[in-house]
Amino acid sequence: MGSTDNLAGSRRRGDRTVKADDMQVGGSHYQKDVSPWKAMEAWMSREQFIGYLRGNAIKYLARCDDKGGLEDLQKAQHYLAKLIEVSSR
Repeated sequence: MGSTDNLAGSRRRGDRTVKADDMQVGGSHYQKDVSPWKAMEAWMSREQFIGYLRGNAIKYLARCDDKGGLEDLQKAQHYLAKLIEVSSR
């Protein structure tokens, strides 16, 4: 079953909501016992973490035509979903 996006930054898969933290775009080398996002969010101020998310979304959008194509667009979408989640708290 496909997924749909909503404005809160999460995605719906069937009858359940999938948050950005529940997804991984790219390699499995990011799957750790402690999520890098959760560690960074704990160590950074809210403003710093929002800047990190925004900067990474911009990075992947800027390079998608020259490097990663569709996967870079999906990574940008992933960072934007997390940014929306954090910004809506």
